[in-house]
Amino acid sequence: HKYGVEGDFTITMEVKDSDGLSSQATTTVSATAGTNETGIAIDTDTKDHYGTIKIGTQWWFAENLKHSSGKSCYQGNPAYCEIYGGMFSWTSIMAGSSIERTRGLCPQGWHIPSVAEWQTLFDFFGEENSRAMLEKGSETDFNMNYPGQINTSGQSEFAGKIVNYWTSTKGSGDNGWAFSMQSDKNEIWKLSLGVTYKNSVRCIKN
Repeated sequence: HKYGVEGDFTITMEVKDSDGLSSQATTTVSATAGTNETGIAIDTDTKDHYGTIKIGTQWWFAENLKHSSGKSCYQGNPAYCEIYGGMFSWTSIMAGSSIERTRGLCPQGWHIPSVAEWQTLFDFFGEENSRAMLEKGSETDFNMNYPGQINTSGQSEFAGKIVNYWTSTKGSGDNGWAFSMQSDKNEIWKLSLGVTYKNSVRCIKN
């Protein structure tokens, strides 16, 4: 179904068996004026659903991971998770693996992106343009926001100012690689962070 106008719409699906018994499920979707191909990914383990977006040859989540396993919310407030998705340690999102491009906490058919896969996305727009093109409200529908981070001391900081995205690429020692962007700068920083930092996560299709 295609909507003729932008906005949030409620969708109800009903299934009915041969005996007339039925069940319903309801969800809300957002229609935007973006030009990229979009879709939906269903996590059959958690029953969560995610908007997806095709950029270049890659399919990405159009929202941050919200898996319940190992999830923390900024300042311990569940309302932040509703808006920004969860924050996860590198160990949590990798689900015990250290293999690059592992599925981790992503749904079947998706995985935690590597440094190289994130770099492909940035190269598609050019690094000077990537932050603006990925931000919520841009024509790409990637819907990047700035939820901040939870540091190794458990302190929540920098909400509204930064976003750090974990990669599945292991750094040296007990570190993992992440990419960081700030709301007021166009630079993209590649950071080697301790695996107990809690950051945002996007999944990419296999």
